[in-house]
Amino acid sequence: MTSVQRIHAVYLPPSETRKDDPPKGQTDNLGKFSGLCFSPFRAGQDPTRGIFPTVAQIEEDLLLIRDNNTPPGETLRIRTFGVDNTLNHIPRLCNEHGVNCYPGAWIASDTVANRQNLNLLIAIGQQNYPTTKGLIVGNEVMYSRTLPESTLIKYFNQVKAAVPSLPVGYAETWYEWSIHPNIANAVDQILVNIYPYWEGIHVDSAAAYTLNRWQYIKGLYPTKQVFIGEAGWPTAGDDVGQAHPSEENQIQFVEEFRPLAQQNNAPYFYFSAFDEAWKRQFEGEVGAHWGIYYEDRTPKPSIVGIYESKEPIPVVQNSLNNYPNPVRTYTDIRYSLPVAQKISLKIYNSNGQLVRTLVNEDKPAGNYSIKWDGKDGSGIETAPGVYLCTLELNGEKVTNRIIKIN
Repeated sequence: MTSVQRIHAVYLPPSETRKDDPPKGQTDNLGKFSGLCFSPFRAGQDPTRGIFPTVAQIEEDLLLIRDNNTPPGETLRIRTFGVDNTLNHIPRLCNEHGVNCYPGAWIASDTVANRQNLNLLIAIGQQNYPTTKGLIVGNEVMYSRTLPESTLIKYFNQVKAAVPSLPVGYAETWYEWSIHPNIANAVDQILVNIYPYWEGIHVDSAAAYTLNRWQYIKGLYPTKQVFIGEAGWPTAGDDVGQAHPSEENQIQFVEEFRPLAQQNNAPYFYFSAFDEAWKRQFEGEVGAHWGIYYEDRTPKPSIVGIYESKEPIPVVQNSLNNYPNPVRTYTDIRYSLPVAQKISLKIYNSNGQLVRTLVNEDKPAGNYSIKWDGKDGSGIETAPGVYLCTLELNGEKVTNRIIKIN
């Protein structure tokens, strides 16, 4: 394995001044996306309970985004997260309606289901649809720690051997890409999932941060085709650090992200086309609100052009965020100190009870990172739930919410 230095991203506070907002009613390319994440589940539908959209509903959704969200002169591309049940029809529908498709097989700990999904993905590839541009094998398997690297690479090779005419890709968080060069070397297409929201980054810095992380991974693997596999901003849910979910902030992220991606020739899949209520059970309220369309398929303000005037956001001198978030096994907590001072960094549960003290000492000015392994001060694994990471300094408290999941 090639050695890759582990680099921690440091959050830079937002500028005191911002570029002018787009004028009210601006429609130039409004609501147009070169690529979208496509997961067509509607109210009451839930893949974990075997309740899938009908083929007619999927086709309706595909035509909705093709006709309303494709930039002039471009062909929309979508990526999917499953090939089972009715989702298996998506590549065929894309071919019929002129949408480029990157179908994805869901890979988890169930080896029987993995085998079935890989066979379905291979069958799609062997249909030779001209609109099928790549086959995605898995999404965030390394982040979730569900399979060893060697098994995932074996899956890549299986699909490559069966469908040599198509590139094989894999989607993973930017941080995991930075420490898994063997996986990068085993695929043709790298899809980098970048979520400033989950890292607690203010929306003013979010679009630039997304492009910065894409450029970083692209620099690590210059011979590979590197996509932004997922990037977006939620419209409802809890704050994470300095990241606030809202329709206004989604507008800002969309309008700043798209031109940056275009200027940097960064191919992307915006996350996501539609809100999905079934995700509340895994990610809380925020999990249901990443779409550019509401669950009933009415468009959100980010694609219909509603802009409100905003006051400049003041500089935040002491920043605190963590990644990954939600947390399964560990998270890196990062904080910045503008001046030397005594600080404490503590983890509390949702009842306000102290779980663990991570730092309690004098620190010089600078940027810092410390890992929390999800355990309390006695070394016992904490239960899934919401935890508060609190940085105390000079009588001030900065708090970041950490979501711990199984």
